[in-house]
Amino acid sequence: MVSEVTKVHTRLWNYVASLLDVKSPCFYIFLGVFGIFGFFGKKLLFDPLDRVRGLGDIGYQADGKWDMKEIANSVRKRRLVGEIPPVYPNGWFGLTESFQIKKGESKNISVL
Repeated sequence: MVSEVTKVHTRLWNYVASLLDVKSPCFYIFLGVFGIFGFFGKKLLFDPLDRVRGLGDIGYQADGKWDMKEIANSVRKRRLVGEIPPVYPNGWFGLTESFQIKKGESKNISVL
């Protein structure tokens, strides 16, 4: 039993040593695959998600592009079910993102 374990241990050690041999092409394949997984793993786990939506995505179109009839038709097409929401804001709206303002900087925003 002990000899079988030592054989498995020796075989495993030889396999790992062959992967760590810098003259072997397997080393560079392993290094590349490990680097790709490391890069995407870091982006997935540690980088913030950018979930910013444009104003045109939620139904508002900038002034001057369309007339009122085209805006009304566009909103009517996008609306799936239900009635038009009230004219007053029923929640919070993002006015700027934190990455757009540098440390120590202030931004004058006029809304209404």
